[in-house]
Amino acid sequence: MAVIMSLDEALEDIKAKEKDNGELIVNRFNKKKFETLLLALANDLNFTTEVVKVKNKEKMTETVEVTKKFRKFCRKLLEAAGVDKMESVRVESESFIIPSIEGLYEFFTEAMYLYMEYGNQFDFQLKEDFKGGIRLVNVPESVKVYESKNLDGSKNGTIKKKTKKHKKLKAKSSAPSFLSEKWLQ
Repeated sequence: MAVIMSLDEALEDIKAKEKDNGELIVNRFNKKKFETLLLALANDLNFTTEVVKVKNKEKMTETVEVTKKFRKFCRKLLEAAGVDKMESVRVESESFIIPSIEGLYEFFTEAMYLYMEYGNQFDFQLKEDFKGGIRLVNVPESVKVYESKNLDGSKNGTIKKKTKKHKKLKAKSSAPSFLSEKWLQ
């Protein structure tokens, strides 16, 4: 069984180091650390996040009880499998520790990929200072020709590189509308 960290410990564990100027050194993806974060999050019933809703150009902040919503999903899953309601409610209590989230990463990433593969943009929850989404785009086959040079700058020959058609991730992000103002000069 994996060691279950608190959410604060997991966040500290995944935190990127900073350069002297305060700029973050972005870490490469680490599945094990991501799963550690997921497990810590799944076991922190007090975790909430603030999301922003915009209705009729009015900004409203809403608190989402992320882990409680996830645990409610788990309870409904257990009940659908035939577990008694009096027993299934235990999964929503703080005394119930989720021991593993094995398979959750693959489930969510594949769901996101399939959603985007069929032409949809996946949007993240709107935050006070963030609005963004990701999508897949098709990249056609391409051929690039360039000169190869030696370290001393002398030409080494012509290189031809062929890249077959593939998919690539595109990010779309802008300032949330409520953070922008327009006026005539």
